Amino acid sequence: TVIVDDITAPVANVANLPNATGECSVTVSSIPTATDNCVGSVSGTTTNPLTYSTQGTYTITWNYNDGNGNTSTQSQTVIVNDVTAPVISCPASQAFCSVTGNNYTIPVLSATDNCAIAATIYNISGATVRNGNGNNASGVFNVGVSTIVWTVTDINNNVSSCSTTVTIDIPPATPGPIAGPTNGCPYIGTGEQVTYSIAPLAFATGYLWTVPSTISIVSGQGTAALTVTINSGFNASSSPVTRLLKVRALSGCGNSADRLLYLLAQFPSTPGPITGTTDICALLGTTGSATYTINKVVAATSYLWTTQSGTTSVTHPNGTGANDTVIVVTFASGFTSSAITVAAVNGCGTSGSVRSLLIPRTSAATPGLISGPTNVCANILPSGTAATYSVAPIAGATSYTWNAPMNSVVTHPNGTGVNDYSITIQFPAGFNNGVVSVSVTNGCGTSGVRSLSVTRLNPATPSVIDVIQTQVCPSRQYSYTISSVPANSTSLVWTIPTGQGAVLVSQTATSITVSYPATAINGTVSVQSLNNCGSSSTRYTAVKLPACAPERTTIAGNTVQFKGNTQPKAPGAEKMTLKVFPNPSVSDFKMQVITAATEKIDVRILDMQGREFKRITVMPYQQISVGSELKAGSYILEVTQGKNRKTEKLLKF
Repeated sequence: TVIVDDITAPVANVANLPNATGECSVTVSSIPTATDNCVGSVSGTTTNPLTYSTQGTYTITWNYNDGNGNTSTQSQTVIVNDVTAPVISCPASQAFCSVTGNNYTIPVLSATDNCAIAATIYNISGATVRNGNGNNASGVFNVGVSTIVWTVTDINNNVSSCSTTVTIDIPPATPGPIAGPTNGCPYIGTGEQVTYSIAPLAFATGYLWTVPSTISIVSGQGTAALTVTINSGFNASSSPVTRLLKVRALSGCGNSADRLLYLLAQFPSTPGPITGTTDICALLGTTGSATYTINKVVAATSYLWTTQSGTTSVTHPNGTGANDTVIVVTFASGFTSSAITVAAVNGCGTSGSVRSLLIPRTSAATPGLISGPTNVCANILPSGTAATYSVAPIAGATSYTWNAPMNSVVTHPNGTGVNDYSITIQFPAGFNNGVVSVSVTNGCGTSGVRSLSVTRLNPATPSVIDVIQTQVCPSRQYSYTISSVPANSTSLVWTIPTGQGAVLVSQTATSITVSYPATAINGTVSVQSLNNCGSSSTRYTAVKLPACAPERTTIAGNTVQFKGNTQPKAPGAEKMTLKVFPNPSVSDFKMQVITAATEKIDVRILDMQGREFKRITVMPYQQISVGSELKAGSYILEVTQGKNRKTEKLLKF
């Protein structure tokens, strides 16, 4: 039996079919084939479409059949993908002069696409704001610069854009003020370049400057800034037209009016005040110098300084010319009072007046009052100390000349020269009176003389001695006081009756305190003032004191003893209390008697010698004021009620 059986399927000739691609559409026209072992070549067949016009990715399935029941399949990918943007051509930038209604025709946009254009729009911004569809943006445009942005989209959303600038011009405005120097005098014939300018103007395409024949243009014609030089003869004519500068703005839509600037031909103003020292005495005949300065003068190209001829030397640290505002001057010894002057200069002439500063040659001022003692007793040799004499320092002084009485010993603690404004003097033995004088010298000369008369003065006699008892018996004390230290005195000599037992307790500048025994005293206290020249008359006061009363002491029981005698103590004598306040006092004293008894109370005020000043009657517990009429001193307050008696010492200041 012979069996013929084909079981082998066709085999594709291309193992992997290439993708079929296109941007707008794809048509598959190439039919793939396969080879079969029996029938040979087999063409593929498919039930899928062979043409595609919608964007996307598709699959075609090819079938191969050898007719013997053997088949095979193969897939092929189809891709429709538009990636090409529209091709557009924007109109060129447009410029128009403004017209009534502001309506302008703009060339249309040219646009193509490989597939098809879906939409064309435009957006206008800048001076004009509006939007629209289509390729024609003609219409209203405002003055200024507007920008049209065109956007073209194809049917597959590919986008292209471009822009067109539309400028609507108007004639430029008149230029603003011309900036630059208005006075041409500082620049006449110097060759120095001067710039004049205006603020740039909208809608201007250029500028036209016009200058007179006395001005030459260096650069900048056609721009907003012009550089020129000013020629000789600028100020030759009084006509302002010969100094007129003009500028106008230019544009394709018309030119502006002219802006004018009349330049001036002004002389410089008078310089301001000259600053610098006027006290040059210390500089005369030396290498020292003084500096004098002015502020710069507007429009000045140089300065004319003058100083006294033959006695001054001048240098110019900044050189001559526009910066010559400082000079340095040295002065010879022969310089006399004169002025430094300065004038400002420019191409038109010299300032109308000069500025001057008077430099006087002034001798030193007479010194002020001499400070120091006029009574020189403490300063006379051989034992006297040195007296100091001084004056206030004089500004600019180079030396001081002092004169003292003959044979005086003079020292200069600060040395001679500029600091010699203080000296010390010891006057000769036997000196009576004389003069201390001083004068001052500086570089300009010597001052007048300042004098102080000095003499010897004996001390004044002390004032009347004021006596106050400060402590009572048995240890009684007295103070002796004079009103003040006697004039011209350096010390006081007190004498007291020491032979009768007086003892000096204390001493101050104007008083002493003396303690006396209980015995009777009859003597004097004296005081005398002294200084190096001698002594004063003696001031005396008599001292007459009685013996103190016997001292009372308490012994056993109710007895008291008076220098050896005893007697009964009064019953109830300790039952009365005396209150006194304030004590001491500068005005009056408050007193009150505290007692159980009801009888009236006798009150007495006595001095320290027992003399009665005042007597009054009070009741128990009654508070009264006493002593307002008393002078300063010590007193005894005595109160008595029946057999009870109390005393209190009062001190009145």
